[in-house]
Order: sequence, then C-alpha cells, then structure tokens
Amino acid sequence: MQDKKFLRVEKKAMIAWRISRFIGIIILALFLCGLAVLNKEFKLTEQVGFMNPELLESIIKIVGIIWIGYSIIGLFLYPWIEYCQWGYQITEDKVVIHKGIFFLTEIMIPIVRIQHISMSQGPIFRALGLHRIEISVATSNFHIVGIKKETAEKIVESLKEKLYNRLEGEGVVWNKTENSDQQEEV
Repeated sequence: MQDKKFLRVEKKAMIAWRISRFIGIIILALFLCGLAVLNKEFKLTEQVGFMNPELLESIIKIVGIIWIGYSIIGLFLYPWIEYCQWGYQITEDKVVIHKGIFFLTEIMIPIVRIQHISMSQGPIFRALGLHRIEISVATSNFHIVGIKKETAEKIVESLKEKLYNRLEGEGVVWNKTENSDQQEEV
C-alpha cells in the first residue's frame, strides 16, 4: 500500500472516471446496435459463407454481452479501485506517482529532468472543478489527475520553484519574470 506521505486525488475524480466510462459504454452499445441493424437489413452473417449464420449471430451476441458486462463492471468497480491506488508525492528532488488497477505502477520523475509543466481540464473535469497536471520530460509525459485548481496551482508553482532552485545550484541563472523563462549561463 501507499505511504502516508502520498497525497490522494479528489474523490470527485471517481465521478469523472465513471462519466467517461459511461460515455464509452454508450458508444459501444450504439456500435453493437448499429451492427445488429446492418445485419438485419443486409443479412451480413449469411454472406460470410464459411460459418453457419445462426452460430455467427450467437457468437456476436455473446461477445457483445460479455463486452458490455465487463464495461459495466468497469463503470462501478474500477474507478473505486483506481481512486484507492492513485497517489502522488512531491519531494525536493523527485515526483512520485502511484497508479494502476490490476498492474500497479510507480513512476519516479527527477525534478531536474522536467522540461515542461502544464495544467489542463477536459469538459468532464471542468464540470467537476478538477484539473490535470502534465509533467513533460524528454522521453514521455506524466499526469497527476483529479485535483482541485488551488492544489494544482500550488504543485505547478512548487515544481517550478524547485526546478529553478536546482538549476541555480548548478550555475544556471533564470530570469523569472511573469512572461519569461529565459536562462543565462554564469
């Protein structure tokens, strides 16, 4: 399990994850209904030729039911598991993110490797008052999701300040004006 030092995402994140999964289920159901209508109109299963049409229809129905059942389980159970697993920690020299549902991942991002930090919101997060922080390094992008705006702003400013302090310790001087992140070598 996680240390007490790890901070959790907001509980509202579970609502966002559920809404997102629900939208996915609706899209899946519409796709399967569309296939059923196309099959009824154009008799697609009869045109396959290498398989009995009734057997093919049964296979499609069974796969569709299993797929929707799995999606519904994911709608109710996975967001709760995800919330329990998600955590983040910011120390003087690194950001650590714990996440996962079945396979737990611990990501350690050295602050000196951070190239870009940004905050964003999608429509679901915006409706719930949540934000996402994106931390970019040379090889990949990492996210801390489901946090309040005030917390996100504090994290972004804290990471920038820690990065500036580390770079100044290495002899790089930053012009930290409002609209400028220009560096000067000492």
